[in-house]
Amino acid sequence: MIDLQDMLAAREERELELQRDTRRQLDTVFSRLASIIGGADRALACPEEGANGGRDALLTVRNQLLRLLEDHDIELIGKSDDPIDPTLHVVVETRVRPDSRIPRIDEVLSYGARTTHDGRILAQAQVVATLPSNKLEG
Repeated sequence: MIDLQDMLAAREERELELQRDTRRQLDTVFSRLASIIGGADRALACPEEGANGGRDALLTVRNQLLRLLEDHDIELIGKSDDPIDPTLHVVVETRVRPDSRIPRIDEVLSYGARTTHDGRILAQAQVVATLPSNKLEG
């Protein structure tokens, strides 16, 4: 027969192990972020290397950040010309475009994020939306 104290001790041990795993994952993320920030600092400190030097460095930093998110099963939300979805996007500004049939993303001000394994929304994207002119007439 299982003793109540043994059950509680096992449960506490599982919770502690989960906390240790979470801490290790966060340590890995923070370590990689520190490295990426270092790369950004180096890119910003570079003397002018022509128009493409700084752009290439920033693209490298961007790609490192995207890989970090991907490694942790997180995807960005918000792409220009996507239809507006109120569960994914917060519209902070609108623009009228007569050629637009439905509200769409015209500009992403801040990406949102969601988990790829269960689709949980971590943050909504902040966007500028284009609206058809008929949406304003009604």
